[in-house]
Formats: sequence, C-alpha cells, structure tokens
Amino acid sequence: MISILMVIALLCVAFYAYRVMAQGNMMALLLLVISLAAIFFVFFPEETIVIANMLGVGRGTDLLLYFCFIAGIILILLIHVKFRHQSIMITELARALALSNPKRPAKDCANQAPNRLAE
Repeated sequence: MISILMVIALLCVAFYAYRVMAQGNMMALLLLVISLAAIFFVFFPEETIVIANMLGVGRGTDLLLYFCFIAGIILILLIHVKFRHQSIMITELARALALSNPKRPAKDCANQAPNRLAE
C-alpha cells in the first residue's frame, strides 16, 4: 500500500517536472530524472544494494541518504541564487523607477533640513 502511494506521489512530481521543463526550465530535468530513479528504486529496492556496493557504500539505504543530503544542499544553493538574483532585479527596478520620475523636494522640506541638523 505504501509503495503504491509513493509511486503515485513520485509520478505527480515527475509530471510537474515535465510541465516545468516544457516551459523552458532545464533544472526541472534533474527533478524528472530523480523522480524516475526513485520510482525504479521503489519497484526494485534490491538494486540500491548493488549500486551502493559498486560505489563503495555499505548499504543501499546509506546511499539513498547520501543522495538526499546532496540534493538538499543543491536545492538550498539554487534557492539562494534565485533570491539573490531577484534582490538584484528589485534594486535595479527601484533605481530605474527613481531615475525615470525625479521629483524636487518641497520648499518646506528644503528649509527644515538645516534646522534638523542644528538640533
């Protein structure tokens, strides 16, 4: 029963990755490959032991744990890069908006500024 639920969830992830990849995001290809590999390992769990032994890892469970850890680190880095890129874009947009629509300060504000410095 659990295997069926896992396969259904992984098929949903694979379908989502395929849809995102069709829109031009090639990072979704990695998600698609990982989800298809996970479906394979759900049907053939003994193959994880064979692959783990080929890679020098003792158990298949340990190999899957290592892969999950590496995937988590990669996802964290990708999210960081995306947030950094968005921050730069917002800064450039705010700068362009400020330069495209300059406004002079009101005379009251100009006269009050030196008084505030004196206080």
